[in-house]
Amino acid sequence: MEGLSQLADVAATYARLDASGEVLRGGWSDLGLARGAVRVLHTSAPLPPDLIAVRIDVSADAQSALARAFVGSVHDTAMRPIVKRVLGVDGFVAAGVAAAYDDLRRVVDAGASSGVIDASTMYMSTEPPPAK
Repeated sequence: MEGLSQLADVAATYARLDASGEVLRGGWSDLGLARGAVRVLHTSAPLPPDLIAVRIDVSADAQSALARAFVGSVHDTAMRPIVKRVLGVDGFVAAGVAAAYDDLRRVVDAGASSGVIDASTMYMSTEPPPAK
């Protein structure tokens, strides 16, 4: 376990699965861990690879303008190579990704309900936390 600064009882990361659901590669693959050192408790449906988010207090007009700017940037011949080089992407989608996280929310909720995840330390939602 040389090179590891911390160990975790539970963590979340990406994984690539084969057709039968066996892990081919995960976020831990290059850590030099012995086979079986990591046990996958659950996998979720595929998630969008990256997300650009804004704070909840950003106005709807500003959110729309930012979304249009990102989506439009890859259609601009001068910006397209810059976006590819800096962000490594070929395009953006303005909306509709919230539902892609539903399966992950169910997994997190199940983990919190079962005690695997300390519910007091996690929060996952597209809505702001309730006022205290």
